[in-house]
Amino acid sequence: IKELNLIKVPGSEGRMKYKILEGNNREDYLQKLRRKIQDVVMKVDCVNNLILLKTLPGNAHVIGVLLDELKWDEMIGCVCGNDTCLIIVRSPEDVETICDRILA
Repeated sequence: IKELNLIKVPGSEGRMKYKILEGNNREDYLQKLRRKIQDVVMKVDCVNNLILLKTLPGNAHVIGVLLDELKWDEMIGCVCGNDTCLIIVRSPEDVETICDRILA
């Protein structure tokens, strides 16, 4: 968490969420995402306008935070659990673009 410059902050309804410390630029987020994907993503699967990343337990939220911070136009957002990150993409055509970025 420290290496990724993440901190836990109170969110809505008193729940804690991860937040990236300010001062990072887009390239920093991309490098951290690439490193984290190499380390913890076990499987990538796509269907229609959804991408599912299966991670080692306890790592999906970090992937989701990094993806959200990149603010890719093709991506609507992420829903993450303990070991699964569901990426919602605007169109089926954009799935290939996002998958290529993730697998690069």
